[in-house]
Parts: sequence; structure tokens; C-alpha cells
Amino acid sequence: MTATENPVPHTQVALSGKVIAITGANRGIGLGIAECCLDNGADKVYSIDIGETGDDFAALSKKYPGKLFAVTANVTEEATITAAVDKIIEEAGGLHGMVVNAGRTHHKAALDFTKEDIETLFNVNLFGAFYTARAAARAFIKQGVKGSVVFTASMASYRPNKRVPSAPYGASKAGIRNMTHTLAMEWAQYGIRVNSVSPGLVKTAMTYWVPQQPDWEQQLKYYGGFPRLAEVQELGGAYVYLLSDAASYTTSIDIPVNGVIGTLTEMTSSFVALVRGMTDIKMCYNASKAGVLQLAKSLAVEWVDFCRVNAVSPGYVQTKIMEYAPQEMLDKWLTQIPARQFASSYELKGVYLFCASDASSYMTGSNLVIDGGFTLP
Repeated sequence: MTATENPVPHTQVALSGKVIAITGANRGIGLGIAECCLDNGADKVYSIDIGETGDDFAALSKKYPGKLFAVTANVTEEATITAAVDKIIEEAGGLHGMVVNAGRTHHKAALDFTKEDIETLFNVNLFGAFYTARAAARAFIKQGVKGSVVFTASMASYRPNKRVPSAPYGASKAGIRNMTHTLAMEWAQYGIRVNSVSPGLVKTAMTYWVPQQPDWEQQLKYYGGFPRLAEVQELGGAYVYLLSDAASYTTSIDIPVNGVIGTLTEMTSSFVALVRGMTDIKMCYNASKAGVLQLAKSLAVEWVDFCRVNAVSPGYVQTKIMEYAPQEMLDKWLTQIPARQFASSYELKGVYLFCASDASSYMTGSNLVIDGGFTLP
């Protein structure tokens, strides 16, 4: 083999010899993912969870003796998640994959959410996810392992659910998908892959009510797809693939496992550029803006009876902040803008006036990209 050749890629979707950690795996979707990992040859699987294990965890542990373990940690506290990762490596001798799965949901109208409700959702779903991914990445780099990080996003990150609205939840999961893209870009230099999975409706303790709705059959006909909820184990294949060496060239993607939700919201090339972190490496900024876009879509559905909700996504705009950028960087940015100029704040006024006027009376839930035709390098 010459220096320019790459090793022959693995094609088997299996986890033989790998140590996998999964946050929030004491029950529910996380435990289903753990079962799939063990079914596909994982050497050891660790659940990182704040709660107690239950009967289902004990049954799976009995099925795979000496292979399933639980470590207590709170993902919203970075020190505890880092300590949990260190403990796993000390006990198992290494770590090869991290499934960032721990999350919370809260369904009610946007006008009824309290500050505490929103902070709780974002602390777990977004900040906790970032802390977990970063702890895993640092461990991979220290070990010299080309590890895999897989986030659990949600179909709510693509489109709102009118029956069970949760604008903050959808925004947090849209942030997860953006975080996936940005971290994949940053950590590729270390051989670390970062991807996400977006489950649709899954049969868990939190969704028992879904098939009990009187018009459930009618909903299934409307959405199309499989006429049932997914079993938690049916999500596992996507995670196993992304964790395996068969996915060695797969990074920065989201795999929807939605069976019944229907088609996804289309994204324009400009929107994809935004989501992928079109300027410098500013993960938190990009994730927050992806959340704003999803928030606009969610509120447009909830508030359709009395107002319209849209978003505007500016590209590079001449502001005081740009005065601190090196000229070399500014010149590079200009080469990526077909208009060959940065926008002035005045050039943005028209789009806001249009969105506020009666001329946009049939437009809601839209995102208008004003970037001079910006393209990815």
C-alpha cells in the first residue's frame, strides 16, 4: 500500500470490540439503542443517566451479562459528564462512540411557557448535549480514537406538530441538527464523525396517548407511511450504522426515522449554507439561529389565527463588528458573494417592511435569505 492509498473501508455494519456510551439509556429510546448496539456486537454499552435503572434495564443486563452498565451523571453539569466519560474509559479501557440521547419534552402553547420551562428544556436538550459531545470528543482525541458522536434530534426540528405544540422543544432540536453540522466540520481534522438521527413518533411511556386519539386512523391516512408508531428498537439500526466503521466517511448528516410523519420541509441551498456554519466556527451562534428558524415555523402554526410569523436571514452586513475583521478575511468573504459586496443595513429594510405589510398577507412560516447569493467555499 502506498502512502497515498487509504485502508480498505469496512462494509459490515457491526460494533465488534467497541465501547459505546449512551446518555439517557436507563429506559425508553436510549435503552432500545443500547439493545441494538449489543445485538450488533458491541463489547460494552454504558448508560449515562441521572435516574435509576428499572426492570427493562435489568432484563437486558441479564440477557447480556457483563456488557451493560449504568453510570450516574447529570448532563447539564459538564464536570459530571466528563467524570462519567473518564470512569467509562478507566473501566472499559476505551471509548469508541457516544450517543447523545438524553432529552426532555414539554408540550403546551407557546404563550403558556414559563421562563423555567424553557430553561429546563434548553439546559438538557442543547447545553447538556453540547457538554456531552465535547466530553466525548476530548476523550477521543486523547485516546487517538477516530470516534463517532450521534445526536438524537427529532422530526420536530423539521416541522411543528399542531396537536402537541412545543416551540421551545422544536427550537432546541433544530439547534441539535445545526450543532451536528458545525461539530462535524470542526472535528473532522481529528477523524471524529458527528451525525444525528431524527425519530418520529415512537412507542414509549410518553406517547401512549397517540394511538388512543379518536381520529388516529384518519391521521395515518393523511400522513401516509407506516400505520403505527415505531418500536424503540426500530430506531437502533440508524445509530448502529453511524457508530460503526461502515460509516467511516459519513459525517454531518441527519437520518430521519419517521415512518408516519410524512415529507420533510425542503431546505434551499442558502439555508443549508446557514445551517452548516457559513462563516467561522461559532457553534453556539449557529445553533441558536437554527433554533430561531424553527421557532418561527412553530409559532406560525400556533398563531395562524391572529398573526403571521416569518424570519429573515441576513448574510454579511456592514456593521461595527466587521471593522475588527482582518482585511484578508474580508477579501475572502467577498469572493464567496456573487454580488461582490457586503450588505448595508439599509438594504435589509425592504424585506422587513415587506414582511410587515399586507403584501405578505398569505406568507407565514417562511425564511427569507438576504445574502447576496452567498455560496459555500
